[in-house]
Amino acid sequence: PTGSARLVSVFHLDSWRRKNLSGLAKAVNELAKRLPDVRLDIFGGGSPASLLEAREALAKSDARSLVRLSGPVANAEISQTLKRYAAFVLPTLRESYGLVHAEALFAGLPIVHSRGMGIDGVLPESTYMAGCDPRSVASIAEAMETLIRNEAAAKEALREAQARGDLDPIRRKAVLDTYSSGLA
Repeated sequence: PTGSARLVSVFHLDSWRRKNLSGLAKAVNELAKRLPDVRLDIFGGGSPASLLEAREALAKSDARSLVRLSGPVANAEISQTLKRYAAFVLPTLRESYGLVHAEALFAGLPIVHSRGMGIDGVLPESTYMAGCDPRSVASIAEAMETLIRNEAAAKEALREAQARGDLDPIRRKAVLDTYSSGLA
């Protein structure tokens, strides 16, 4: 556990609208009223136009001092980068599977995810996964706060889940087997 209120997200900035950057920024701004030390670092590249649009969205949310666009990170470094944070947050407005959520879990990071899409329902409910309504700033802020305040317990539960094999359904082999079965 980091013992901090530092959150992280990873997505390509060309998808900033679908990845709900505005909702995330507003939720961090709301959460800062209760947890003044909260910060969100967002890793990911994008076109110059997308970077400009993302910065403008942050300015409109009044969260520029709380949310930092940190640029791309190499795939080989993503796991070590994620471990420096209390939790991973990505309450997308549309999501198919949400591979980055699985990557965060395998890196030992509890996650905030959107209810009813992506990784929701693939794994059993747990203290290391906080679902939220991605269209509700209050719901996103509540999920983030839950994981920050319970970071040590959530990370321990995740460690135990990994040891028991609870995350096996999102491992490469299980995903490939499910996909192959669906094609057959």
